[in-house]
Amino acid sequence: MFALSIFTCFTSFASAAYGIARPQQSTPVTDRNLTGDPPKTPGAIPEAWPANVQIERLSDIGKHKAVIFSPDFAQPGNRQFYEKLGFLYIQDASWLKALNQIVARNYWHPEDRIDTIILETHGTNGNGLKLQTGPAPRAARSYISVGGLQEKLEGLGVRLCVIGACNSGRLFRPEIYKTLDPHPGDRLFLPATLGIINASRDFDPAKSKMLIVRRAESEIETTSDGDASELAPITRSILRLEPKTFKGVARYVHFAVSNLLIQLLTHDPRLELTSDGYENEKSKNDLTEDESDELFQRLVAFIDDVATREYQIAHASQPATSRFPSQMAPRSQAPGSRVQQPPSAPDKRTSRRVIN
Repeated sequence: MFALSIFTCFTSFASAAYGIARPQQSTPVTDRNLTGDPPKTPGAIPEAWPANVQIERLSDIGKHKAVIFSPDFAQPGNRQFYEKLGFLYIQDASWLKALNQIVARNYWHPEDRIDTIILETHGTNGNGLKLQTGPAPRAARSYISVGGLQEKLEGLGVRLCVIGACNSGRLFRPEIYKTLDPHPGDRLFLPATLGIINASRDFDPAKSKMLIVRRAESEIETTSDGDASELAPITRSILRLEPKTFKGVARYVHFAVSNLLIQLLTHDPRLELTSDGYENEKSKNDLTEDESDELFQRLVAFIDDVATREYQIAHASQPATSRFPSQMAPRSQAPGSRVQQPPSAPDKRTSRRVIN
């Protein structure tokens, strides 16, 4: 009872102090152009992971970062995988509940604030950011406009939000930037059983200190489904992601990760982000399956490299020959070269799914 009272009081306080997202009904829009074009933000977009900062621990990969997943394309092991890497992992069909977790984290833990958010959500053909449990009409589902997202995150200490959703450029169209059209005539825009969150009428995006960015060229977004067996033994050991055996079969943690997140983390030169302008037309452009597989392997290599550094630092005082137990030792490489990690099984191809 005491804990419930504390939470109720905090929720009331946070609503007043930070303007917590509140679901709005899907009512017809009467004013479609309250602010004109989406705001243009001068200056360079900050890096989600600064290229000149080397990460020394696996739990630091997601430090000060949150990832919000739509439940219907998350894998069962997502939470375990992302939280082991230090992310605040959020998986919910309600934008209200999802954003309130950011509010709570930054209020109660100012020393460990979330400053970067990566959205792994549906773009609904560019008609609204959607979270849902599934495609059934009565499934738990909610939508939010880009302006609504910007307003609800304002003042929380969040500096950057990266949208990973299909046709994200269309989400920035002036006529829906603040207020979504609840009847866009799109088959993917299913009933908003948990409401629609729009920006308030007097919200001015141009005054926001929180930057929302997207791919410069709208395209299809995809996730890759992988499992912990593709990580090096030393990585699995540090993350405690060793398999569980059931009837003699080893079962590894399964997780999903988007091409966008991998490109951000590995500083892929093909990735161009923008906060300016918008797109009107739908796009079917996407990376090829080979390109997505190559990105996934780069992610695995990146995580394994961090694990190797973490282990070496933790055991720096030990003789070089004993720093790696035989069952966890990385494969030998030429001096000064990148640590070679075990390849995936040759008959296994990472599966991909469209985020829409």
